[in-house]
Amino acid sequence: MADIWAWVKKWAWAIVLALISMLALGRKPSWVREKEREIRDRDKDINAATEEASDVATTYKEVKEKHDEAIEQAQSGESRPSFTDSDSAASFVDDILDKRK
Repeated sequence: MADIWAWVKKWAWAIVLALISMLALGRKPSWVREKEREIRDRDKDINAATEEASDVATTYKEVKEKHDEAIEQAQSGESRPSFTDSDSAASFVDDILDKRK
């Protein structure tokens, strides 16, 4: 009976040590987890920068269109009255100066 008990005890310790070693070997090393976390952070930064760049491109296109429209409007000459004589030019300048005061 003592021999059987010693044999069971030996195999029980072997099984417990095998389970502990499997758990220890099954985990990733800490440096691997750190590198994976750094890669995820870098990917998040890249995605954020990509979204920001697309927003900037959209904003640039909108501003360019508005600027082009302003140039076309200025070229058409509809926004400013044409001066036919010096009196109308002087009254226009006086109006501008009065607004500044």
